[in-house]
Amino acid sequence: MAKFTSCFLLLILLSVSLSAQTQESDLRIFGYFQNSFAHETEANTQKRHNSFNLQQLNLIAQKDLAENWRAFVNLKIINNFSTEKRWGAYSIEEAWLRYRYNNQFNLKLGLQIPIFNSFNEIKDRTPLVPYVVKPLVYEDSYADIIPIEDFVPRQAFLQVYGLYGKNKLKFEYAMYLGNSSNISTWSDENISGVDTSDTIMQGWRIGMRYENLRAGISFTNDQVAGIKALPNYFIEDSSIQDRVHRVRLGADFSYEFANFDFKAEYITVFHDEKVEDLNLNKEFFYSTLGYYFDEQWYGYISYWFDREKFLPFADISFEVFTTGASMRFTDRITFKAQYAYVKFNPHIYDPGFVYSTDDFNYYGLAASVYF
Repeated sequence: MAKFTSCFLLLILLSVSLSAQTQESDLRIFGYFQNSFAHETEANTQKRHNSFNLQQLNLIAQKDLAENWRAFVNLKIINNFSTEKRWGAYSIEEAWLRYRYNNQFNLKLGLQIPIFNSFNEIKDRTPLVPYVVKPLVYEDSYADIIPIEDFVPRQAFLQVYGLYGKNKLKFEYAMYLGNSSNISTWSDENISGVDTSDTIMQGWRIGMRYENLRAGISFTNDQVAGIKALPNYFIEDSSIQDRVHRVRLGADFSYEFANFDFKAEYITVFHDEKVEDLNLNKEFFYSTLGYYFDEQWYGYISYWFDREKFLPFADISFEVFTTGASMRFTDRITFKAQYAYVKFNPHIYDPGFVYSTDDFNYYGLAASVYF
């Protein structure tokens, strides 16, 4: 399947006609940002903290270069970004060229967010998302403590996607290629930002839509160098091979009925460590039931579950019970409130494995703006 995906995408790339009539548009610059306030209370120690945060800002530039051709750039900053104070992070999230033949065939070339489950496509559009804090594997402001990229592919460089069908029933597909996670950094001897391996990440999603129902399954296949248990915790074992095969599987489901909507996603990650007793598999699930009181007000209850195995060192899971509401003040301004109770269920088998496991309450307020 992996070889078929690679060959298919490369053949599509070579077969696309580059002829097009010149039909440029003006350069359009727009974006989204979300400022938030959070209050957290630890259940056991009763420690508290309050924090204001420029949680996320996306600055986007878009231009139609010719008939059926569009260029798109997405710049992202998170967590009060400042190089002087070493806060947050800045990234060029996307920079791609798209060829659109019709609804059935679209081709994107360049740095892009791949289609993996349905939420990955809209996670940056903060005014459209009701949460202050998104389901955790999609929340970039938590990337320092959640290994987000282990669960969800964040970059691809070649993608083919489309939508087939008429009337009520439609079928979706997406196939893409990208780098593995074996990317050199500034501290390495190689050129930074370059994949240092000969592997390629391959992925796809297939799905269907029927009236207000949407469902799909997603898949990626790549190899990772070394084993990263947490963002700053590496497992060192001389028996682990240089590269470990990794598979992500995802499923998504959403349905709207009357004033209600329901969304759910599941992700599981498999590692082929080929080391006895070593298990680093992960899984994540979330479901949200929401209700539109009117065109402005939306309320929801949601449940999130995360499990990360670091066996034989630890097996950690936690649950998030959360509820909230959003109010669309105008088409460009959305106000949000959210409460969450986070409950940990850790099993630590190695005293050297340090992990904070205190349950806590979270209260958040936010304003999201489309400009």
